[in-house]
Amino acid sequence: MRTARKSGRPKRTYPRTNIEHLSLGNAPPMRRRLVAIRSAVGLGLAGALVGLAMSAFGGQLLARVPFLSAPEISEARQYMVSLLTSDEDRLASLRPKVDVVSRAVALAAGPADTSQYKVVALRFVGGTAAAGAVIQFYVVEYQLSTGVDVIVPYTLTLMGGKVVAVE
Repeated sequence: MRTARKSGRPKRTYPRTNIEHLSLGNAPPMRRRLVAIRSAVGLGLAGALVGLAMSAFGGQLLARVPFLSAPEISEARQYMVSLLTSDEDRLASLRPKVDVVSRAVALAAGPADTSQYKVVALRFVGGTAAAGAVIQFYVVEYQLSTGVDVIVPYTLTLMGGKVVAVE
């Protein structure tokens, strides 16, 4: 059996919190359903937003991991070297077959005038593969005759081992 406290101080009691106004016990049934639906929808939207942010962030991180990007393809490297050296025969072998008229127009245009610049470096930046197409990214550093260095990006799209687009 408990005895009274000897210190003479009364036992400290904390006020009870009245949480009945927070419950939905007396609310109409429609209001209870709306509150439940609102909570579920809010939670779903918050989860979707967090999921979207995480997937975007994760996608950016995964794109920067070297072993997850596509390796350099030898045809793309050969095409870039042929493009920089103006080797039209090699370029034609690395492109898909075209009609005679298109080939004649390309040859009539002649090689690019390379007296105004000198190629300093060719660098493979990375690549990706999707839906049967391989996209390779290169950066070429040129030095103009004035001594100014210029960096030009190239994007090659390959399908079936042939370069179908250069940008």
